[in-house]
Amino acid sequence: MQPHEYGTGLAPKQRYEVSPRPAKCIVNAVLGFLLVRCCPMLPGALLPTVAVLDTTAYSDPPQQPAAVTSSRVTLRGEMSLADALTALHKQTANRVVDLRAPLGELPEKQARLRLDLQNVPFWQALTEILQQSVTRPVPTAGGEAIGLRARSGGLAPLSWSGPFAALATKVVAVHDLEAPERSHLELTVQLFWEPRLRALLLQAPADSVRARAGTALVGGPRGAGAARLASELGREIQIRLPLPARPLDSLQDVTVRWQALVSPGTLAVKMPVAAGSLVQDGVTIELAPSPARAGRPLTLAWTLRYPPGVVDPESHQVWMFQSECFLEKQGQRWPVDKDRHFISIVEGQAIRLTYYVSDGPNSLSDCYAILLAPQPFVQVPICFHFASIPLP
Repeated sequence: MQPHEYGTGLAPKQRYEVSPRPAKCIVNAVLGFLLVRCCPMLPGALLPTVAVLDTTAYSDPPQQPAAVTSSRVTLRGEMSLADALTALHKQTANRVVDLRAPLGELPEKQARLRLDLQNVPFWQALTEILQQSVTRPVPTAGGEAIGLRARSGGLAPLSWSGPFAALATKVVAVHDLEAPERSHLELTVQLFWEPRLRALLLQAPADSVRARAGTALVGGPRGAGAARLASELGREIQIRLPLPARPLDSLQDVTVRWQALVSPGTLAVKMPVAAGSLVQDGVTIELAPSPARAGRPLTLAWTLRYPPGVVDPESHQVWMFQSECFLEKQGQRWPVDKDRHFISIVEGQAIRLTYYVSDGPNSLSDCYAILLAPQPFVQVPICFHFASIPLP
C-alpha cells in the first residue's frame, strides 16, 4: 500500500456552472442515477440523515494500492495547450483531448501556458492546465480520454484523490411542501479518473458524505449505493444531503468517501495458435482454437479465470467488451474485428471470449494469438474534500 495523495482546486464560490452533455452521456448518466436510486438491494439509498458524526475517521486520507496511485508529471516553461496535452500523454499514458475547435469554441487568441510543475500528481497538473487555458473537463464515451471544453466562468470546485477527481457542478435545494421532512439538498458531482485505468464500479457506503452546515454536522446517504463506471469516462453522481437551516450561504468541509473497482492496466497475453494454458498476473488463461472449415472461420476461444472475491463475472461481464484480439506472424499483426466476438460465463466463475477470425496469414504455422484484457480488479478507496460549496 502507498500513501494516498489528494488535493483540491477551488474557484470563487459565486461562479461555477454545469457542463452541457452529449445525448449519449446524458443517457448513461440517467441510467447510473437510476441504478443508485432504484437498486432493490439498497433500499433508501439516497435518503439523507442528520446526526452528530464522528469526524476523526475522516481526518486522514486512505491508503491506496500501489498499482493505482497517481501518475507523476513534470511540465516546466511556456508552452501551448496542445504541447502540454501531448506531454501529459507521453509521461502518463493518459489522453486528454481539446474539443474546442470541433465544437466552435476556440478563441481567436489562445493563451500560452506558463507551467512550473515538477513531479506532481496528474490531477494537480491538469488542474493547473484547466485554470490557465480557461477550460473545463467533460465526459467522453468509451472511457479512452478526458475532453476539454471552453468555460465562461470560474472552474467549479474540484478535488482529486489519487487517480480520481471530482468536480462539484451543481447544488439544488428541494423544499417538499407536502412532506417537509423529505426536503433535501441535491449535490451533483462529476467523477473522473485517469484514462489509463479501467474503472468498473463505484461503491458508496452509508454515510459516505459528510459536511458542516453552520455549527451542525450532516451526513448521507442513509443506505449504501452503487453505480457502473465502465461505459463512460466522466460519471455524473447525485448526492442527497439534509436541507440546512437558513441563513447559510455554503456547506463547509464537505468530505466524500467512496470505493471504486479498478483495473490498473492491461493483461497482454501471447500464445501459439494451439490449445494451451498459462497463468499471468494471477489470471489463468486457456486458449482453444478451432480451425477454419468450409463456411466457418477460424475461431479463438479464450477462457479467463480471475482471482475470486473481487469481481462477480455474472454481474460485471460488461467490462470485458473492450478486450482486443490479434493474430501475429513474423512481426505482422491482423486485428480481429471487435464486432465478431461474444462473451459467455463458464461455471459461473470464468469468462470466455470467443472471436471469429475473418482475416489472417495463409498459414497458422509459427503464428501467435494475442489477447489484451483487463488486469485483475482491485478495490481503491477514494476521498474527496471540498472546503466550501456555495448554496442556492
